[in-house]
Amino acid sequence: MATYAVALVLLVDPSGAVLLQHRDADAPVSPGQWSLPGGHVEPGESPEAAARRELLEETGLAAGELSLLWSGPRPYEAGFPHTVTVHVFRGATSARQEDVVLGEGQAMVFVPRADVLDRALAATSALVLSAHLHSDRNPPPGTGAAYGMVGGMTTGTNPAGLAGAPLRQARNSAAFWAATGVARGHEVIRRPGFLAVAGDERAGLRILIQEPGLGADEVAEVTDLAGRAAGPVDVEDPFSSTDLHHLGMRTWQMPVMLRGPGPVEAPAMPVTRVRDEDDLHAAERAVIAGFELARFEPHRGGELFPPALIEQPGVDVFVARLDGAVAAACVTVVDQGFGSHYWVGTPSAFRSRGVGRAVMLGSLAHLVDLPVTLTASRLGRPLYESLGFTTAAQSTWWSSTR
Repeated sequence: MATYAVALVLLVDPSGAVLLQHRDADAPVSPGQWSLPGGHVEPGESPEAAARRELLEETGLAAGELSLLWSGPRPYEAGFPHTVTVHVFRGATSARQEDVVLGEGQAMVFVPRADVLDRALAATSALVLSAHLHSDRNPPPGTGAAYGMVGGMTTGTNPAGLAGAPLRQARNSAAFWAATGVARGHEVIRRPGFLAVAGDERAGLRILIQEPGLGADEVAEVTDLAGRAAGPVDVEDPFSSTDLHHLGMRTWQMPVMLRGPGPVEAPAMPVTRVRDEDDLHAAERAVIAGFELARFEPHRGGELFPPALIEQPGVDVFVARLDGAVAAACVTVVDQGFGSHYWVGTPSAFRSRGVGRAVMLGSLAHLVDLPVTLTASRLGRPLYESLGFTTAAQSTWWSSTR
């Protein structure tokens, strides 16, 4: 397994079109897909120098002002064993399509903004372009500016920006699951690269990866824990950089999303913070039904959300009511100046009635001064985007359940 760095350039023309490379069908990485131009950072070369050199070599275009948009680990991809750090720079150009000289790949094309996400994008390019296109603070096309701003917070090396979102999601997930484990009386195992909560046959084993790319010793310990688990095994890797295929578990990816500090509208129905066991049990039932958590059926009050959970510092449970009934629930966690959402659940009988939006708005009202992260399902992502969340990275999940 090799370890290296690459530098990419997100180049925008005056119309907002983005320059993309159609990679060769036999390319060793992302064959046949579309990606930002760029390549390896050579020994002794700075990432920005590499970005400028690669852009000139592959397109014949000389970069003007560039700004670091994002740096982080390359998203996990099955069959790609290498550890890669990616640096993405953004800039504007007045160049036209006829100015482009193809130096590598099948084509190099300015793709209209509205069509970019319809292309078969390589993993890193998909992550970065989604953030670029959904940002309210894209640099004005043709001005030469490259602000590196998303949701009102600077990205790049600022940990409050996109590049820091996977780390904050990792830390807040660890805080939430540690609090849950303590409240349940389960064993909480802390290591530099991961946190694990070892529960019973229904709760199972939860592992939260805390650093990109676990070392061999920690992967071996994770493997041992999974082999000895009393129940189902679930692993969350917000960095998408640790390969656990040898465990033979189902795997998929979901976006880590980030929302900057800012006000929210009032919910269209009552949303309250849970204060007693009756509401806590109702929240449990909403989440179990919404996520179809068969392992927690039949329902045992206090098993998913023990009463001690809402006494843990920084942890709150919220419920939305429709016609007097609890119709949605969620959990928020505040840790080290960041908020996060978990278990945003709506039973099928209440879907498409605005309850998911309501419980999010009601819970966000307590977090308006903080950046907030979450991991989004496919169905939940449009809602979160409408509330100002932006995709920051792809997390990889592993589960022994089907």
